[in-house]
Amino acid sequence: MRIDVVVLETIGARTGTTRSTVVAAVPGPDDSLLIGGGAAGRSCTPDWVANLRANPSVAVTRSRRHYSAVAEELHNEARDAALVAIAEQWPAVEGYERRSGRRTPVFHLEPESATAPS
Repeated sequence: MRIDVVVLETIGARTGTTRSTVVAAVPGPDDSLLIGGGAAGRSCTPDWVANLRANPSVAVTRSRRHYSAVAEELHNEARDAALVAIAEQWPAVEGYERRSGRRTPVFHLEPESATAPS
């Protein structure tokens, strides 16, 4: 299983303040990530989803590296394919939509720049 735990720093959709949250992510090439807002099958969509929809610029801390990224919400076939890729690494994700009664939002995070910690 290849899942990374990352810290996302988003800008609050309503408040405009910086918000930090820990999420599971499936790594892709060149530090890109796939993340899903499954909330472990809970019926509510995570707040970070609204934050990324309002402002797709995000700071990512992953494996002691901090970098800026841009989030793109995936839709239709791209979203379905990404959710399959996530479920291949984290099989529990498959039940989240069924339990929650909603579609899991999926985002692709593409890095803008990367730096090692000082």
